[in-house]
Amino acid sequence: MKKPNNPKLQNIVDKMPNNNKMAEDILIGLNNYTTKIKLDDDIKNSYYIYLNDTIYLANNADAQTNYSRLCLIAHESMHSIQSKKLQKLNFILSNIELVAFVVCVLLLIFKVSFLAIPIIYALNAVFSLAIRLVLEIDAVKNSVIISENYVRQLLGDEEAKIVEEEFAKETKKLLPIFLLALSWLKILKIIAIFLIYFFLK
Repeated sequence: MKKPNNPKLQNIVDKMPNNNKMAEDILIGLNNYTTKIKLDDDIKNSYYIYLNDTIYLANNADAQTNYSRLCLIAHESMHSIQSKKLQKLNFILSNIELVAFVVCVLLLIFKVSFLAIPIIYALNAVFSLAIRLVLEIDAVKNSVIISENYVRQLLGDEEAKIVEEEFAKETKKLLPIFLLALSWLKILKIIAIFLIYFFLK
């Protein structure tokens, strides 16, 4: 969640500690004492990397002051405690999907035109996307709850209720856009594979 700015949330988040401290507190609240936190001046968006169990936090001025930083850190912290099996599967399938796309295109270009080629790629891409969406929807949903609980501990019930209401409202509004952003490239690649197949057949 980025802009437009929300004055209610901005006022509350301005009372929060810096991003590094906020992430440390949230991870402790989730009973996670192993995930590492790294500040990075060169990135625009924060993210979690499964392979080294690290949350990378954007360290620019906007990332330290924007009201969305609370929900974003909660989101990435949620990723850090999600099923490692699902995260490993997501990592493996995502990489297989990238390689499979290139291999399928090459096979089709060299006239290995079996319908099974685009179908196998499409199934791989859809399954890979499904796993990713499960992880992301879970993180989005729980980021609101985590944010609410964190604000309740620091500031009290009134501010926590505002956070829950405002973040839930914005999440509901932006979730379809977020899901589309995650999906559109894989959907385009599936379409491209079938177009190549039928064009070169």
